[in-house]
Amino acid sequence: MIERTGPRFQRLDEAAFALWNAVNYLVRRSFIFQGIGLDNAQVFHRIKMHEAYQALPRNVRNQVLLQLPQA
Repeated sequence: MIERTGPRFQRLDEAAFALWNAVNYLVRRSFIFQGIGLDNAQVFHRIKMHEAYQALPRNVRNQVLLQLPQA
């Protein structure tokens, strides 16, 4: 758990937001142009080499991927 006042919070928050946007773009694009929704496994395999995914610790990036479909 990282507190909002912690020195790493700002960098992690920005990186998590970048990953959120990349995954959201991928999911929306797939739905709009191909008419299919992506499940978590499909999203993972398409995003795992993206720089925003690689920039985050494993537990943080997994939480971002788990929370996006709920949103």
